Amino acid sequence: MKFLFLHPSLKKIGDLGPAGILALVWLSAPGIAGLYLLYNLGPVSEWLKSMGTAGIVIYSLVFLFSSGLGILPTTAQAVLGGWVFGPAKGLLAAAVAFGGAAVIG
Repeated sequence: MKFLFLHPSLKKIGDLGPAGILALVWLSAPGIAGLYLLYNLGPVSEWLKSMGTAGIVIYSLVFLFSSGLGILPTTAQAVLGGWVFGPAKGLLAAAVAFGGAAVIG
């Protein structure tokens, strides 16, 4: 399949077919999603705070899977944890989730 609409420097990625397109998406998605999370830090943090104790569990599970699968960068998620739960709880939740994410991917 030829991708005529691609810039010449991206043509090699297009020549790889679906794997090349997946690589391009996987390369750009974490940065975009991380900036989106930081932009919406206020509403997301309020939602997590309103969940009470379940909020830290939800945060840890989302952190674990989204960073393990390469969807969100760990930096943006760690900032969110520190912002919502404070330095001690946020660091502990982020460290546990980061360890789990390392097992996933």
